[in-house]
Amino acid sequence: MYIPGMDNDTLRVMLAAALGPIVWMPVHWLVDKYKAKHAARDAMRRLDAMHSSYHFGKRMAARFRRLFH
Repeated sequence: MYIPGMDNDTLRVMLAAALGPIVWMPVHWLVDKYKAKHAARDAMRRLDAMHSSYHFGKRMAARFRRLFH
């Protein structure tokens, strides 16, 4: 059956427009889940680095005080 103006490219565009949201929703959910997981991990790494820097400074200050006082 021939419908004027309905070639394969038009049908592909219509199919993509119909299936796009159906395919994108699970992908979007997975991407959000991945970002949340890694954001929490990166935040913990930054916090750990901050704590270790703080304690390193405290140890160096104690050594300095012992050396000169």
